[in-house]
Amino acid sequence: MNITEHAYNRIEERLEHMCDKDDITEEEQETIMENLNLISERDFEKDISYGIMLGRFKINPKSYLVTKKHPSGVYYEINSKDEYDVVKDSTGNEFWVIIRNNRLITAFLRKTVQRQTAHMPRDEGGLGVDEIIG
Repeated sequence: MNITEHAYNRIEERLEHMCDKDDITEEEQETIMENLNLISERDFEKDISYGIMLGRFKINPKSYLVTKKHPSGVYYEINSKDEYDVVKDSTGNEFWVIIRNNRLITAFLRKTVQRQTAHMPRDEGGLGVDEIIG
């Protein structure tokens, strides 16, 4: 799979920052990075798009990322104004990526309760991808 060094570094930086602030544990960070490394070594079919869950994490209720806006629970919310941030404007307790044409397009947070709609079109709350992994 094609992931730019910049995108990889931004994901790694975001996870390190979350770990340093006790938003995720070292084990959760390691699992997500291990899964990112696993998919980065694989070639995906170019005519199929994929939504891949890299890992789930427990919410630290004392985190500055916590939002209580969702009736289904308490989640982290990332609202980055950095145009180069690969993870921005997302809410959840799972870390996901989208791969299109064998390229990592975006990384984001998603709620566990949204898993049942992941396979659906984007306008119906899904990821708008052909295959879900994870």
